[in-house]
Amino acid sequence: MPENEGLNLILDRRSVRTYREGKIGRDLLCRMVEAGMYAPCPSGQPWQFVVLDDAAIFRQIAAFHPMVAWYARPPL
Repeated sequence: MPENEGLNLILDRRSVRTYREGKIGRDLLCRMVEAGMYAPCPSGQPWQFVVLDDAAIFRQIAAFHPMVAWYARPPL
């Protein structure tokens, strides 16, 4: 198979559902959100992101929103 950086990125991609404790830097966070904005969406609608770094607010949202509660305790 020929070397192709784009193809290698796709083939090496993994979903992660376990998180490390601690926070990440704002620069890295902004780059991650920007990368997510370029990810394809099956419905063709633009992505919307909400970034929370307050555990109390996260728990309040998770109490009434089942999709948020699924993530358990993300650090951010």
